[in-house]
Amino acid sequence: MNFRESAQPFIENSSGSQKELPSSNVFGVKDICKIQTLHRGSKSIIDKVYSERNEKTYIKKTFLYNKKKPSLYFLNEIRFSNLSHPNVISPIYYEIDVKGTRENPFRSSTIFMEYAPNGDFFELLMSKRIKFDDKLIRTFFQQLINGLEFLHSNGVAHMDIKMEN
Repeated sequence: MNFRESAQPFIENSSGSQKELPSSNVFGVKDICKIQTLHRGSKSIIDKVYSERNEKTYIKKTFLYNKKKPSLYFLNEIRFSNLSHPNVISPIYYEIDVKGTRENPFRSSTIFMEYAPNGDFFELLMSKRIKFDDKLIRTFFQQLINGLEFLHSNGVAHMDIKMEN
C-alpha cells in the first residue's frame, strides 16, 4: 500500500492502479457527541457517536499512531472507503493525524462508519425479536452472499466471517 502524509491518502486497488479516497467534511469537532464507548482495545477505540449537524448516529473508530505513523489497522480499513454496497457497512469519513484530546492525548486517525441500529446479525438471532421462517432465512443468506460477492469482485477477502461481523 502506498501512503503519503496528506489530507487525501491514496490506495492501490487490486489492479495495481492508485485511486484517491473519498472524504467529505460532513463532521465538525464540536458537532460530534459521544454516546458510549463500545470497545477499548490495544489497537483501537470504538465509540457510538451522534452528529448534531445531520442528526444521525455513527460508529467512530479511533486508531492510535504507531511510532509516529498511522496504524496499519487504520490504513487497511480506509482502503475500503471507496466501496459501497447495501449489504456492506461502509466507512463514510476519515481523519488522519487527529490531535490528542484530554480523553486520548495521543495522535490518532479516525474512521466514521455507518451505524446499524438493530445491532449485528448475532444480536438479532439471540434477541428472538423476530420469528425466523424459511423465506426470512433465505433473504438474510442472499444478502450475505451478495455482500461477499461484491467484496470478492473488488479484490477483497473478508478473512473473519462470523455473525458478529
